[in-house]
Amino acid sequence: MSSKLEKVKITAYKTAKFDERKDKIKSGVFEVLVNPEGYTRSYKIKYKDQQASGTKAKQLEFDKVEPEDIDLEFLFDKTGALPGTFKATDSAGIAGEIKDGVWPDIEQFKKVVYDYKGEIHQPAYLIIQWGELIFKCVLREMTINFKLFHADGTPIRATVKAKFTSTVENELRVRSQKDKSPDITHSRIVKAGDTLPMLCYEVYEEPAYYIQVAKANNLASFRNLQVGTHVFFPPLEK
Repeated sequence: MSSKLEKVKITAYKTAKFDERKDKIKSGVFEVLVNPEGYTRSYKIKYKDQQASGTKAKQLEFDKVEPEDIDLEFLFDKTGALPGTFKATDSAGIAGEIKDGVWPDIEQFKKVVYDYKGEIHQPAYLIIQWGELIFKCVLREMTINFKLFHADGTPIRATVKAKFTSTVENELRVRSQKDKSPDITHSRIVKAGDTLPMLCYEVYEEPAYYIQVAKANNLASFRNLQVGTHVFFPPLEK
Protein backbone atom coordinates (compact mmCIF):
# COMPACT_ATOMS: atom_id res chain seq x y z
CA MET A 1 0.00 0.00 0.00
CA SER A 2 1.40 3.42 -0.97
CA SER A 3 1.97 5.97 1.81
CA LYS A 4 1.63 8.89 -0.62
CA LEU A 5 -1.24 11.23 0.17
CA GLU A 6 -3.75 11.13 -2.69
CA LYS A 7 -5.71 14.34 -3.26
CA VAL A 8 -9.17 14.50 -4.78
CA LYS A 9 -8.82 15.40 -8.46
CA ILE A 10 -11.63 16.39 -10.83
CA THR A 11 -11.03 16.27 -14.58
CA ALA A 12 -13.34 17.77 -17.22
CA TYR A 13 -14.19 16.14 -20.58
CA LYS A 14 -16.18 17.12 -23.66
CA THR A 15 -18.15 13.84 -23.94
CA ALA A 16 -19.18 10.87 -21.81
CA LYS A 17 -16.65 8.73 -23.70
CA PHE A 18 -13.96 10.30 -21.47
CA ASP A 19 -11.28 9.85 -24.12
CA GLU A 20 -7.99 11.17 -22.70
CA ARG A 21 -6.69 12.30 -26.10
CA LYS A 22 -9.82 13.66 -27.77
CA ASP A 23 -12.21 14.69 -25.00
CA LYS A 24 -10.07 16.08 -22.18
CA ILE A 25 -10.63 19.83 -21.78
CA LYS A 26 -7.59 22.08 -21.66
CA SER A 27 -7.12 23.61 -18.18
CA GLY A 28 -9.97 21.36 -17.06
CA VAL A 29 -8.37 19.86 -13.95
CA PHE A 30 -8.98 20.80 -10.32
CA GLU A 31 -7.09 19.29 -7.38
CA VAL A 32 -8.17 20.11 -3.83
CA LEU A 33 -5.84 21.64 -1.29
CA VAL A 34 -7.49 19.68 1.53
CA ASN A 35 -9.25 16.35 1.10
CA PRO A 36 -12.88 16.11 2.26
CA GLU A 37 -13.58 14.27 5.50
CA GLY A 38 -15.61 11.77 3.48
CA TYR A 39 -18.34 11.46 0.88
CA THR A 40 -21.85 10.07 0.56
CA ARG A 41 -23.07 7.83 -2.26
CA SER A 42 -26.81 7.57 -2.87
CA TYR A 43 -28.64 4.81 -4.77
CA LYS A 44 -32.28 5.11 -5.85
CA ILE A 45 -34.82 2.81 -7.47
CA LYS A 46 -37.94 4.34 -8.97
CA TYR A 47 -41.28 2.52 -8.97
CA LYS A 48 -44.52 3.40 -10.73
CA ASP A 49 -47.10 4.42 -8.18
CA GLN A 50 -50.37 5.21 -9.96
CA GLN A 51 -52.92 4.19 -7.40
CA ALA A 52 -56.41 5.54 -7.86
CA SER A 53 -57.98 7.54 -5.04
CA GLY A 54 -60.03 5.41 -2.64
CA THR A 55 -58.42 2.08 -3.68
CA LYS A 56 -56.43 -0.31 -1.53
CA ALA A 57 -52.64 -0.47 -1.66
CA LYS A 58 -51.21 -2.37 -4.59
CA GLN A 59 -47.88 -3.93 -5.47
CA LEU A 60 -45.39 -1.38 -6.77
CA GLU A 61 -44.23 -1.81 -10.35
CA PHE A 62 -40.55 -1.31 -11.13
CA ASP A 63 -39.79 1.66 -13.39
CA LYS A 64 -36.00 2.19 -13.47
CA VAL A 65 -32.77 2.34 -11.51
CA GLU A 66 -31.90 6.01 -11.27
CA PRO A 67 -28.32 7.30 -11.62
CA GLU A 68 -26.15 7.18 -8.54
CA ASP A 69 -25.33 10.42 -6.71
CA ILE A 70 -22.24 11.35 -4.75
CA ASP A 71 -22.07 14.26 -2.27
CA LEU A 72 -18.79 15.96 -1.43
CA GLU A 73 -17.87 18.98 0.68
CA PHE A 74 -14.74 20.96 -0.24
CA LEU A 75 -12.84 23.41 1.98
CA PHE A 76 -11.29 26.58 0.53
CA ASP A 77 -9.04 28.37 3.03
CA LYS A 78 -6.66 31.34 2.70
CA THR A 79 -6.46 32.23 6.40
CA GLY A 80 -2.90 30.94 6.70
CA ALA A 81 -4.00 27.92 8.73
CA LEU A 82 -3.07 25.63 5.83
CA PRO A 83 0.29 25.19 4.06
CA GLY A 84 0.54 27.25 0.88
CA THR A 85 -2.02 29.88 1.89
CA PHE A 86 0.59 32.52 2.79
CA LYS A 87 3.30 34.00 0.59
CA ALA A 88 6.57 35.83 1.27
CA THR A 89 6.31 39.59 0.74
CA ASP A 90 9.76 40.93 1.66
CA SER A 91 13.47 40.12 1.40
CA ALA A 92 13.46 38.61 4.88
CA GLY A 93 10.89 36.09 3.76
CA ILE A 94 8.31 37.21 6.27
CA ALA A 95 5.00 35.65 5.37
CA GLY A 96 2.14 37.86 4.34
CA GLU A 97 -1.49 37.14 3.67
CA ILE A 98 -2.74 36.38 0.17
CA LYS A 99 -5.03 39.36 -0.33
CA ASP A 100 -7.37 37.96 -2.97
CA GLY A 101 -8.75 35.34 -0.60
CA VAL A 102 -10.50 32.17 -1.78
CA TRP A 103 -12.09 33.61 -4.95
CA PRO A 104 -9.38 32.48 -7.43
CA ASP A 105 -9.57 28.87 -6.20
CA ILE A 106 -13.37 28.87 -6.23
CA GLU A 107 -13.41 30.36 -9.74
CA GLN A 108 -11.09 27.59 -10.97
CA PHE A 109 -13.34 24.98 -9.31
CA LYS A 110 -16.40 26.52 -11.00
CA LYS A 111 -14.58 26.70 -14.33
CA VAL A 112 -13.95 22.93 -14.24
CA VAL A 113 -17.21 21.57 -12.83
CA TYR A 114 -19.90 24.21 -13.41
CA ASP A 115 -19.25 26.68 -16.23
CA TYR A 116 -21.10 26.31 -19.54
CA LYS A 117 -18.81 25.07 -22.35
CA GLY A 118 -19.80 26.67 -25.66
CA GLU A 119 -18.18 23.96 -27.80
CA ILE A 120 -20.35 21.22 -26.27
CA HIS A 121 -23.35 23.45 -25.34
CA GLN A 122 -23.43 22.32 -21.71
CA PRO A 123 -21.19 22.03 -18.64
CA ALA A 124 -18.43 19.42 -18.80
CA TYR A 125 -18.56 15.70 -18.12
CA LEU A 126 -16.39 14.92 -15.10
CA ILE A 127 -14.26 12.19 -13.56
CA ILE A 128 -13.71 12.43 -9.80
CA GLN A 129 -10.68 10.47 -8.62
CA TRP A 130 -9.66 9.82 -5.01
CA GLY A 131 -7.69 6.67 -4.27
CA GLU A 132 -9.85 3.77 -5.42
CA LEU A 133 -12.80 6.07 -6.20
CA ILE A 134 -13.28 6.75 -9.92
CA PHE A 135 -16.67 8.39 -10.47
CA LYS A 136 -17.84 9.46 -13.95
CA CYS A 137 -20.46 12.12 -13.57
CA VAL A 138 -21.88 15.59 -14.10
CA LEU A 139 -22.46 18.29 -11.52
CA ARG A 140 -26.07 18.36 -10.37
CA GLU A 141 -25.90 21.23 -7.87
CA MET A 142 -23.49 23.16 -5.66
CA THR A 143 -23.74 25.58 -2.73
CA ILE A 144 -20.96 27.92 -1.55
CA ASN A 145 -20.90 28.94 2.13
CA PHE A 146 -18.52 31.85 2.89
CA LYS A 147 -17.39 31.74 6.52
CA LEU A 148 -14.47 34.09 7.24
CA PHE A 149 -13.55 37.49 5.76
CA HIS A 150 -10.84 40.13 5.68
CA ALA A 151 -11.72 43.52 7.13
CA ASP A 152 -12.54 44.70 3.59
CA GLY A 153 -15.04 41.85 3.10
CA THR A 154 -12.82 39.57 1.01
CA PRO A 155 -13.76 35.95 1.83
CA ILE A 156 -10.81 33.92 3.14
CA ARG A 157 -12.59 30.69 4.06
CA ALA A 158 -15.49 28.91 2.36
CA THR A 159 -16.99 25.46 1.97
CA VAL A 160 -18.59 24.13 -1.19
CA LYS A 161 -21.20 21.38 -1.00
CA ALA A 162 -21.57 19.66 -4.36
CA LYS A 163 -23.79 16.86 -5.64
CA PHE A 164 -22.62 14.88 -8.68
CA THR A 165 -24.75 12.42 -10.66
CA SER A 166 -23.22 9.45 -12.46
CA THR A 167 -23.32 9.31 -16.24
CA VAL A 168 -22.38 6.73 -18.86
CA GLU A 169 -22.29 6.78 -22.65
CA ASN A 170 -25.49 5.35 -24.17
CA GLU A 171 -23.84 2.47 -26.03
CA LEU A 172 -21.89 1.43 -22.94
CA ARG A 173 -25.07 1.68 -20.85
CA VAL A 174 -26.93 -0.64 -23.21
CA ARG A 175 -24.11 -3.19 -23.10
CA SER A 176 -23.81 -3.05 -19.33
CA GLN A 177 -27.55 -3.55 -18.78
CA LYS A 178 -27.59 -6.73 -20.88
CA ASP A 179 -31.37 -6.42 -21.19
CA LYS A 180 -33.01 -8.72 -23.73
CA SER A 181 -36.57 -7.46 -23.63
CA PRO A 182 -38.20 -6.40 -26.96
CA ASP A 183 -39.62 -3.28 -25.27
CA ILE A 184 -36.17 -1.77 -24.57
CA THR A 185 -34.04 0.19 -27.03
CA HIS A 186 -30.64 -1.29 -28.02
CA SER A 187 -27.83 -0.62 -30.48
CA ARG A 188 -24.90 -2.63 -31.84
CA ILE A 189 -21.87 -2.09 -34.07
CA VAL A 190 -21.64 -4.84 -36.72
CA LYS A 191 -18.54 -7.04 -36.46
CA ALA A 192 -17.15 -9.56 -38.95
CA GLY A 193 -19.40 -12.63 -39.12
CA ASP A 194 -22.46 -10.93 -37.63
CA THR A 195 -25.88 -11.58 -39.18
CA LEU A 196 -29.08 -9.73 -38.41
CA PRO A 197 -30.93 -12.82 -37.08
CA MET A 198 -27.94 -13.57 -34.83
CA LEU A 199 -27.89 -10.02 -33.48
CA CYS A 200 -31.64 -10.14 -32.93
CA TYR A 201 -31.15 -13.29 -30.89
CA GLU A 202 -28.45 -11.58 -28.80
CA VAL A 203 -30.66 -8.58 -28.17
CA TYR A 204 -34.16 -10.03 -27.95
CA GLU A 205 -33.51 -13.80 -27.62
CA GLU A 206 -35.68 -14.12 -30.73
CA PRO A 207 -34.06 -14.19 -34.22
CA ALA A 208 -37.42 -13.74 -35.98
CA TYR A 209 -37.41 -10.01 -35.20
CA TYR A 210 -34.84 -9.41 -37.95
CA ILE A 211 -37.51 -8.22 -40.43
CA GLN A 212 -38.72 -5.43 -38.12
CA VAL A 213 -35.13 -4.43 -37.33
CA ALA A 214 -34.20 -4.33 -41.04
CA LYS A 215 -37.16 -2.02 -41.72
CA ALA A 216 -36.29 0.24 -38.76
CA ASN A 217 -32.75 0.64 -40.12
CA ASN A 218 -33.73 0.91 -43.80
CA LEU A 219 -31.49 -2.04 -44.67
CA ALA A 220 -31.73 -3.12 -48.30
CA SER A 221 -30.52 -6.61 -47.38
CA PHE A 222 -30.35 -8.23 -43.98
CA ARG A 223 -28.00 -10.90 -45.33
CA ASN A 224 -24.99 -8.70 -46.08
CA LEU A 225 -24.25 -6.44 -43.15
CA GLN A 226 -21.28 -4.09 -43.56
CA VAL A 227 -18.69 -4.30 -40.77
CA GLY A 228 -18.79 -1.12 -38.68
CA THR A 229 -22.45 -0.39 -39.43
CA HIS A 230 -24.40 0.97 -36.46
CA VAL A 231 -27.64 -1.04 -36.12
CA PHE A 232 -30.51 0.30 -34.02
CA PHE A 233 -32.76 -2.25 -32.28
CA PRO A 234 -36.02 -0.46 -31.43
CA PRO A 235 -38.66 -1.45 -28.88
CA LEU A 236 -40.89 -4.08 -30.47
CA GLU A 237 -44.29 -5.39 -29.58
CA LYS A 238 -44.12 -8.80 -27.95
